[in-house]
Amino acid sequence: MNSVQWYSVALGALVALPTLFLLTVMLPLHLYNHVNIPIRRYLIYAMVPRWLGGPNRLSRFQAVAIVCGMAANWLCIMITADGASDIRSRTGQLATIHMILLCLGSRMNLLTSYTYLSPHGQQIAHSWLGWITISNGVVHSIIVLGIERRLQLDVVGISGLVAGVAMLTMTLLSPLLSYARTYETTVNGHIALGACLLGSLWYHLYAVPFREGLLYLNIAIGLLVIGYISRFGHIWHRSCGTSPNARLLSVRPLVDAIQISIVVPRPWHFRAGQHIYLPVFGMVEGPFGTERDLGSYGTVLMFASGVGKAAQIPYIRRLLEGRSMSKARTQSIVIYWKLDSEGEAQRSPHMPGAGNYNDPLTRPASEEHFGEHDRVNRVFGDLDIKYTLSAELDRRRGNTVVAVCAGPPMIDEVRSTVRGALRQDIWLVELGLWPGPSSDILPPLGPRDRP
Repeated sequence: MNSVQWYSVALGALVALPTLFLLTVMLPLHLYNHVNIPIRRYLIYAMVPRWLGGPNRLSRFQAVAIVCGMAANWLCIMITADGASDIRSRTGQLATIHMILLCLGSRMNLLTSYTYLSPHGQQIAHSWLGWITISNGVVHSIIVLGIERRLQLDVVGISGLVAGVAMLTMTLLSPLLSYARTYETTVNGHIALGACLLGSLWYHLYAVPFREGLLYLNIAIGLLVIGYISRFGHIWHRSCGTSPNARLLSVRPLVDAIQISIVVPRPWHFRAGQHIYLPVFGMVEGPFGTERDLGSYGTVLMFASGVGKAAQIPYIRRLLEGRSMSKARTQSIVIYWKLDSEGEAQRSPHMPGAGNYNDPLTRPASEEHFGEHDRVNRVFGDLDIKYTLSAELDRRRGNTVVAVCAGPPMIDEVRSTVRGALRQDIWLVELGLWPGPSSDILPPLGPRDRP
């Protein structure tokens, strides 16, 4: 190229580069600013009906993602399929591929802690991916038994039959209404059936033979083994030590619960938004999860019910630390903590009283003030979330985030109020997991069981 041609290329680049920047950066940002509020109002913050979402509460966005995943799965099976034999092969292959993600488990671990999935989101993904896998397995079995009619008492037939029975049993166990009361039995049965399914499926693919499917299954088994090894190693690191107080444990009976305090042998840096798993026999696993940056908001409104306050305390501490070091923009922190009984407050004696509880609907005579500056108030009566939250949003300062960790009724009401008052600088986040009231988890205490 001569100098004239290089000159023409340079002039073209001066025109093309700004145009490309406008099309790839500025135009998407402009469109995002226009569709941001409708997407959050009608997809992310809106929930599907409970009868449609099942035991796992689903937002419309999650429901759309599930429907798209199911549609993509069956389109991959049906498009250009050459008869029932091809569909049988594809359903079996996709079910094996799904095993890779299913073997990551339904709860946080070292392999999934930094995927920016919430614990609730990981449970939903595991559950619905399991249903898609089961549907693939059912179609695969129907074609084999109902159309091809070639079940034989050999390694292929018996291993496939065992895998199908294990999958059917897992399906029957999954929707138990008494899941909370039979948690240990259900989870252990699920793990045992999953191991049976993987083992029988491995023999099935090895005897067919189907090398590509066997490769997928080996990857899934490898991830499962790595997950369990890292889990047990993590538990050992967190729970076992050489100091004399490494296994110190104290149990304190409360009104309708039991408080367990454990001295961990090795301290760790616990960030806001993280959680641990604490089995009854005292082994600690965690912390898992990622932290949300609430320090970038001028106003932080927190709503909690019951033990949901525990998920918000680390964020309050981080906000106060960031404020003292000029790293947080937060100017106002307002906390509303709803208790069904005064006995619930005994479960969290170490929770600091930080924030305001000013209900504009409650008369002053029904309030009790605590602290030197009367910034913590106890109000007796029902909390009108819609009126209170609307009033707080009207007098907010700067970007505002509504952080909630509560039971389904409060979450639904907070979501509905935020959706109605949604603006460009108003956001909603759910912090941590809310395990539910003790009456939903534990059976009623008998006369001999009461403290």
